[in-house]
Amino acid sequence: AFGYCVELESHFEKAAINMTVDLEQRVGFAKVNCMESPVLCTAKYMITGFPSLYWFERGVGNFYDGESMSAKTMIKWVNRKMKKEKKKWAEKKLKEQQKLEQEQAELMKKKAEEE
Repeated sequence: AFGYCVELESHFEKAAINMTVDLEQRVGFAKVNCMESPVLCTAKYMITGFPSLYWFERGVGNFYDGESMSAKTMIKWVNRKMKKEKKKWAEKKLKEQQKLEQEQAELMKKKAEEE
């Protein structure tokens, strides 16, 4: 194993263990040994450097852009990504609620017209 990969592994494991996330948003940490899974790493995700970290959202990988690969900076990075995702989730729920309220108002209006 490469020295950087071994060093990253301990930080990665610390970040995974210490990461706290509310129940509405879930984060999974996974690692892949590219020496054992070269097709996955090179053909699917085009990983050319080791170690590499990615944030996956709806199947799309975004390369880690933190200033260092310490557990602390990884946790900050994940929290930043989660804030963005949580905001998108809240906006989606609001739109769903507004649509439901509009449908209910239309049903009540139709029912009142029928009476």
